[in-house]
Amino acid sequence: EEGPLKSIISDTRRLLKSQEAKTIRIPYLLACFLDNPDCFSLYIGTSEGELVSYEKQSEEWSSVSINQQVVNCLAIASERSILYAGLDDVISLFEIPNLNLLSEFAGHSGSVLFLRIQPKTQILFSGGEDGSVKRWEDENYNDIFNGNRPIVGLEIVDENYVVFAEDKYVHIYRETKQYDRI
Repeated sequence: EEGPLKSIISDTRRLLKSQEAKTIRIPYLLACFLDNPDCFSLYIGTSEGELVSYEKQSEEWSSVSINQQVVNCLAIASERSILYAGLDDVISLFEIPNLNLLSEFAGHSGSVLFLRIQPKTQILFSGGEDGSVKRWEDENYNDIFNGNRPIVGLEIVDENYVVFAEDKYVHIYRETKQYDRI
């Protein structure tokens, strides 16, 4: 193990062994799926264009290079079969746990900054540097918002509402295809 992977493994092992740690703060993007305290999967995205996975049960590490693209955000589908990675202008879908590339969704004209999955419906929402928020069903998307400034926050409140922010405004999107600006 060399380079960024060695550093990630070392930093993460140290943090996982610490019984006192309540918050993990390391300079990488994290996505974690917890089955129970003894069985979890950790996925790490780096600014060097690498995805790293760690399976607690088997204590195995693996990594995959993503063509030198910065990993801006990660999201895991609750059924644990897909890891979404927001990159420069695409969303890459990886099979879990082996990180095989399944597909790429194109639609943003800048970096994909936020990814959120609606828990019940498994619909993916993305927010980008291009000022757009998209609602994805498979590789097809609907623009639910197109602004002139980057999206700076995106959260799913429940199965009916998506809240996102750009510049000075917070928007609330309802599944009725409407949004309110506050």
